[in-house]
Amino acid sequence: MDSLPRLPSAGQKTRYGMLPDGLDAAVLAQLAEQQGKLVILTADAQAAQRLKVEIPFFAPELKVALLPDWETLPYDHFSPHGELVSERLATLWQLRRANVRC
Repeated sequence: MDSLPRLPSAGQKTRYGMLPDGLDAAVLAQLAEQQGKLVILTADAQAAQRLKVEIPFFAPELKVALLPDWETLPYDHFSPHGELVSERLATLWQLRRANVRC
C-alpha cells in the first residue's frame, strides 16, 4: 500500500478504477489518515454500510459516520422513518463539530 492514488486539488474531480471490496476500505482508510476528513460517496446503501464497518478495521482511530439516504422519493406522500432522520441529524452534528475524520 505504498503508492496510494493521488487526491485531486481542491475543487477538482478525479475517478479511480474499481477496487475489490476490502481493498477499497484499506485505501480509503490510509487516505483518511494522510489527508484528514474525507467524504466518500457510494453507489448504494449496502456499499456505504460495508465501508462503515471495514474502514475501522484498517484504521481503528478513525471515526466513521454514515449519512443514510432518505429511502423516500421526492414526491412520496409519507415521511422517512424517524430513526433515519435522527441518524442523519447526528451525523451532520458530528461533522459540524469536526468529530468525524472520514
